[in-house]
Amino acid sequence: MIHYVTSFVVPLPLDRTFAYVSDFRHSVWDPRVSKATKVTDGPVGLGTSFLLVSPLLPGLAIDLPYEIVGYEPSDRVCLEGKVWFMRYHDEITLTEQSEGTRLQYDAKLWLRSLLRGGEPLARGLFER
Repeated sequence: MIHYVTSFVVPLPLDRTFAYVSDFRHSVWDPRVSKATKVTDGPVGLGTSFLLVSPLLPGLAIDLPYEIVGYEPSDRVCLEGKVWFMRYHDEITLTEQSEGTRLQYDAKLWLRSLLRGGEPLARGLFER
């Protein structure tokens, strides 16, 4: 398993921060994401699906489907997905603080099948 955790303070109120980060169309801030779209209708919530495009090499990208599997407004959102060679789980937890909102981002990625042996190399790329 590849595991990455980070935490930082966002200088915005809890409800605004949650609305922004739970809508994964905003995940293009991540340098590993070049495009993000919402693929289900209706408001963002439990069961909402997104499709992120992640460049692997120049001219080569992969589509990463995500679905919200945990949704606790203003507190926590969990998203999961899988492609043929990996599965992944992202959890974003928010806590109100005097200076704004503390955001903790916890990402886990599991390579599947024969690719598991490449986890040390993938871990270095993922954490960069």
